[in-house]
Amino acid sequence: MKRLDQELSIKNNDFFENKVSAFISTNLNPKLPLRPYQLEAIGRFIYYFETKSIDKKHIKLLFHMATGSGKTLIMAALILFLYQKGYRNFLFFVNNTNIINKTIDNFINKDYGKYLFSKKIELSGTEVFIKKVSHFLSTHTDDLNISFTTIHSLHNNINSPKENSFSFGDFKSEKTVFISDEAHHINAETKKRKSLSKQENEYLETWEHSVNKIVNANPLNMLLEFTATIDFSHTAIQEKYASRILFDYSLKKFRQAGYSKEVKVLMTNLEHFDRALQALVLSQYRKKIAKKNHLKIKPVILFKSKTIKESQSFFSIFLAYLRELKIADLERIKSISKAKIIQQAFSFFAKNDTSLQNLIKELQLEFSEEKCIEIHSLSDSVDKQLIINNLEAKTNLVRAVFAVDKLNEGWDVLNLFDIVRLGPSNDKPLVLKKTSMTEAQLIGRGARYFPIQFSATDDLFKRKLDNDLSNELRVCEELFYHCNYNPPYLKELDTALIFTGIKKAENEKTQAIRPNLHRPFQSYASLKKSVVPETYFQTNSNINNLTFQNIDYFVISKAMRMLKFYEFSNLKEYFPKLHSKNQFIQNSDYLADILILPSNPDNFLLDKELELKETLKRLTEIADLLRNN
Repeated sequence: MKRLDQELSIKNNDFFENKVSAFISTNLNPKLPLRPYQLEAIGRFIYYFETKSIDKKHIKLLFHMATGSGKTLIMAALILFLYQKGYRNFLFFVNNTNIINKTIDNFINKDYGKYLFSKKIELSGTEVFIKKVSHFLSTHTDDLNISFTTIHSLHNNINSPKENSFSFGDFKSEKTVFISDEAHHINAETKKRKSLSKQENEYLETWEHSVNKIVNANPLNMLLEFTATIDFSHTAIQEKYASRILFDYSLKKFRQAGYSKEVKVLMTNLEHFDRALQALVLSQYRKKIAKKNHLKIKPVILFKSKTIKESQSFFSIFLAYLRELKIADLERIKSISKAKIIQQAFSFFAKNDTSLQNLIKELQLEFSEEKCIEIHSLSDSVDKQLIINNLEAKTNLVRAVFAVDKLNEGWDVLNLFDIVRLGPSNDKPLVLKKTSMTEAQLIGRGARYFPIQFSATDDLFKRKLDNDLSNELRVCEELFYHCNYNPPYLKELDTALIFTGIKKAENEKTQAIRPNLHRPFQSYASLKKSVVPETYFQTNSNINNLTFQNIDYFVISKAMRMLKFYEFSNLKEYFPKLHSKNQFIQNSDYLADILILPSNPDNFLLDKELELKETLKRLTEIADLLRNN
């Protein structure tokens, strides 16, 4: 069976990108510009919704996208689009409360650094308010209502209804969009189905069964699933998702496009603290290199243990050793380490007047107890999730995280540059075992690129130095994985990294990363010579044409203020010769002669609300034409 994403691939990327209207992009956080592949993903959904889904009920679609590729931003964009199409209720559910806590801030908290929407959301001149709700009863018809829950809680509420919580009837009477993050967790029933009888399948009370039950309760309900890891090797999973997988963006594509750090493995025979000390030296070197080049980076280290007991023990040892750190300890690391990057670090310190004694003082200050955090269990991390998910914030001083495997899923961090594996390495035969795959997935999370620019023309979110490996700033584009010297384990891990796509295979061709992959603005001398069709302009044959010059100046000005596209700084990008907004409104080279309506309806200019509505509509169309050219 041909997969849905393959069927849609007959259309080129530009076709889908052009489906994304200005309403969506202008109502997302301006600090999070949509990347080309994100625009394609959103455009694919819009195309499917508008054309492919006409005769379909219960839309169920999957976005299979790499860790770090910005799935939540795509969710936010789809929420805006579906709100525009009349949906008001959105239910976000995931496997555990860790992800819930940070996701609430992403969608609700306007002061959060990773808030997804613009500070003010507007649709046709009307402000839209996002409300966090526990259920959809008694909600305002114009609000954008989002409820956040876990699969477990949703399953329990559906099968054992409680007061002020969801019930099956809620989803039967009101159309709802269900958004499932880390969606691979709801496939338990699918994997079991082939071994069960028909009757057992019908009555099996699992999470997946509950989700299907509520999605199918109303023909207009919709299920949008997002995950980076799904088991397509399982026949039942293949069959389930063949008609659902709308977009597939692998970690390999993500890396090849330049959106990740490059992964390096440092294997040593050093004891645990010395291995940690090597990472501290490298981390401090990276921070100094960044500062020298006027970049603001606070690099973070993850110290990963196998058990809680081991993590707690090492944390105590780490603090004690650091307090008693001696010059001889650093000299030992320098003499033993064969890694070129470590030698570069010590050389840099010597050339830039950082004595080993001063380096010790820096390390003791930068990695003091108050700048370290321990995460030992799910219940522990609930309280600390906001700290570790906001490590890039200026007010967040944490430089080191001490953790176990609990952080492998749902951790959103960009300034992690070193992972130190403290447990013994696996020296069993070379196979893709669960341990190595889990390590690879964790490394994949840490490999998210930290947004930096070396020059004004650089793409903020992409690697710049793939063709300049000798540049000292390259260390700011690399993630180092520190582990015990064990060649069999390294081969196993290397295989897992290549399999997941985070590391390049030997026979993989290198793809050049263009220094600036933001879609360039097309600039114009005037609006008449741009992509706006001739049919948009005043003609002499019809004196009743209603143009912008017939509309009250203040109505046009208000409409432009409602659309971020018409901020003067943005207009100036498209029209370099433009001197002011007044010129854009009143000059015939720009808006003045453009039609708002083909004819002037009776009393149109007496209805200011209608006048503003039609002006907004035409301005939005013009913005879309310019933006999508």
